Amino acid sequence: MGECRDLFFRYGVRIQYAKSKRSVAITERDHQEFEKYTFFYQDAMDLHLPLTDRSREWVVGLYINDDKYNDSPMKLIHISPNEAIKKLLEGEKIFADLAVKHKRPIGYNEPLLSSDVK
Repeated sequence: MGECRDLFFRYGVRIQYAKSKRSVAITERDHQEFEKYTFFYQDAMDLHLPLTDRSREWVVGLYINDDKYNDSPMKLIHISPNEAIKKLLEGEKIFADLAVKHKRPIGYNEPLLSSDVK
């Protein structure tokens, strides 16, 4: 780990540490989605080569795929991540839909269980 940190500092890359479990979960999910799209191309390129060779050509298309991912609208906020960042920087609020739509009252309107329920 120390060698990796030294390499980051040599090239001026800052390391940002997560401060909560929620931010770690968001980062891991983003990384998982990114891997799903990028490694698909890497595996397809490597299937055409002998086992001793490794292809680096898929890295060229990596940034293109990242732009497509960031410009596609997300399901819960109905806008792309790039548009969401611009709106947040301008001070606008973004409201997301519920991830799970329940057909029952939630919160204060929810009926309470009686005290004799075991």
